[in-house]
Parts: sequence; C-alpha cells; structure tokens
Amino acid sequence: MSTKVIELANDDDAQAFIETITKSSSKLFESLTKFRGGGGPQLIDKLKFTEFGCDPLNADRPLNVIEQINQTATYLVSFCAARVLFDLHKDPLAKGLRVNLGTSAGTDIESMELGVLGAEVFAAVRPSNNNKLNKDIDRMKKHHAKHKYVCYYSPNQSDEQFKEMQVVEDVRVLFVNINR
Repeated sequence: MSTKVIELANDDDAQAFIETITKSSSKLFESLTKFRGGGGPQLIDKLKFTEFGCDPLNADRPLNVIEQINQTATYLVSFCAARVLFDLHKDPLAKGLRVNLGTSAGTDIESMELGVLGAEVFAAVRPSNNNKLNKDIDRMKKHHAKHKYVCYYSPNQSDEQFKEMQVVEDVRVLFVNINR
C-alpha cells in the first residue's frame, strides 16, 4: 500500500471522501454481481490475485479485492473519525486535519496545527485482535498532542459506545460507526 496524505479543511471535506469510497464500493458490488466463472476456488483466486476491484479513492485504478476491502475499512474509519473530531474540536481544528493513509510516519490523523490533536485509527473484527487497541493506546500515551485519540470500528461494538467514550490516562478511545 502506498502512502497517501490528505488534508481536510473541515467536516465537508471528510464527507466528500466518504462518498468517493462509497462509489468505489458500489463499483465492486456491481462487478461481484456479474461474476460468473467456476466455483469457490476460482472466485477466491479472482478476489485475491487479480485486479477485479478498485482503489477506494480512485475507482478508475484497478486493485485486487482483498486490498480494496482492507483499505476501504481503514479509510472509512479514518474519514468518519475525522468528522467526529471536527465536531468535538471545532475551534482547535480551525486549520484542519491531516489524514495519513498507508504506511507513513506519525499518527493516522493529526491536526494541521502542530501539537493540537493526534489519533490512531483501525478497523478490526474485535478491537482486542492482535492487542491492537492496547498497542495504539500505548503509542498515543507517548504522543505530544494536547488531544489524543484511538478511533476504531468493529462490527461487534454497539453505537451506544460512542456516547460513553472510554479514557485511558489521557487517551480517549472512540468507537466510530462507519455505517451511519
């Protein structure tokens, strides 16, 4: 996965990226409904090894479906989290947010103004998988930002958890529902 750095001025910018990702997902859905070829092993081969899908941020760029799924989940959580963070911190984020997608140095989301906000973001079947939640909390504890977050999506969480944000030391743990 290549590194993509995206600057967001506000909630509307984040929403525009969510809509782009939704269109790419719809394109994949259409392709899957038209798939006719062999059985299960042939389908798995196509999904894993061919460019049957597309880049979540550019539907014209082919990509294998497994990568599209992984990137789509992470990107959706990132942009949905950005929308929530803009809502929670209107004034401190007046200069915007930087979203680091892929393998870039630094946090996944950070304020354009140095030291205001930092966030790690992930999507997982369970937040405890590979101890990801605890690792991200530990990483954010060491971060220099005034406002520190770990934002995640897991299908096994309820929407109610957004209302009761967990705080571990000075890191806020935020469930982000990508299905709203």
